[in-house]
Amino acid sequence: MTGNEDPWGGLESTVAMFPGQGSQRPGMGRTLTRNYAEADEVFDECSDALGLDVRELAWDSSPEQLGKTENTQVALVAASIAAWRVWTQVGGNLAHAVAGHSIGALSAAIAGGYIPLADGIKLARRRGHLMASAPGQGSMLAVAVRGEDQRHGLITSAATFGLDVAAVNGERQVVLSGPVDDIEDARKHFGAKSTQLNVSHAFHSRLMEPVMAEWQELLSRAPFRAGDIPMLGCTSPGRLDTAMEVSNELYFGIRQTVRWDQVLEAADSFGTWVYLGTAKSLSRLRRNQTQTVQIVEDTYVGRRT
Repeated sequence: MTGNEDPWGGLESTVAMFPGQGSQRPGMGRTLTRNYAEADEVFDECSDALGLDVRELAWDSSPEQLGKTENTQVALVAASIAAWRVWTQVGGNLAHAVAGHSIGALSAAIAGGYIPLADGIKLARRRGHLMASAPGQGSMLAVAVRGEDQRHGLITSAATFGLDVAAVNGERQVVLSGPVDDIEDARKHFGAKSTQLNVSHAFHSRLMEPVMAEWQELLSRAPFRAGDIPMLGCTSPGRLDTAMEVSNELYFGIRQTVRWDQVLEAADSFGTWVYLGTAKSLSRLRRNQTQTVQIVEDTYVGRRT
């Protein structure tokens, strides 16, 4: 059974969500592979596709090595799809929509059937290398906000600092991105409300534009296909159903603002939210929700169907 055989939204429907950069940790996915052959096979497929040991990359790297963008993105996709395979194949569960935060959108595209895992993990590796190669010294700053007025004010005023809005992560957080000096000015302005992120570049900002053409070329050669499960876009808000829509979402996903707030709004119509992989940080972006919540990571215990 595939996700599009069931109704969109409603109390009986489920949306599966995949995390982005910043949620990685050494060892992610290790316990799942020990407990489930389905997860182990994912790491085999990824390692074979890339010609490198993804287990060693995800499990034995130092936090600094794993934090390199080209490594982070591969490890996150592998761990996320391992959790997805266990949740669906072992647990016998079904998602009616998928969504992902930044690189998580690629995990969502793989889970939704829009691109095979072997090709998707290659895109993750190339995406990471491209984003890490973008010229200029950039950084990112997460700013806590209270209320819609404060959030809207920050979004509209980002340009006064010479920055772009990298992400709107819900009701309580906006992430700014841009040159290091401008980030430092914004950090001094916002003070304790802000946290400078441990990233190497200004992702989701104009500093990514020099690599956009090559990223588009890579996507144009990738074997996208009709998927099985609709996807919630985070740069193109709404329901995505076609290979072209999903490919475009991934293209704009390295430059445009991640509107996770709009993903959460769309997900409100689903009765169950499932966070897959190293997704606890993602689950914290929404509080006081009424939906049933599941987190599928290394401690997950599924049932054989």
